[in-house]
Amino acid sequence: MELDLGVLRSAERKHLLDDLAKALSENANIAGAEGDAALEMVLRSVVVAMSSAIEDLAENDLSLAEGASARAIELIAVLHRRHPEYANRGLLH
Repeated sequence: MELDLGVLRSAERKHLLDDLAKALSENANIAGAEGDAALEMVLRSVVVAMSSAIEDLAENDLSLAEGASARAIELIAVLHRRHPEYANRGLLH
């Protein structure tokens, strides 16, 4: 998956990364509720990492922001593949 966040302003990139972190957190809650502890732990770890670096990613490191966003979307897709009953519930805003 290739993302081009360079077309967005810094504030828009920050908002997108923030939304992805929130979506990952919601997905982690679902994984936990479904007893998928490994996926929950990975999702929560990525949320912590993204949340602590959102400002820097949005303003200074476009390449890393694109990579982190792509990985976040891939992790959301993993939850949807493992638990397809959640695939159409708007977990990616």
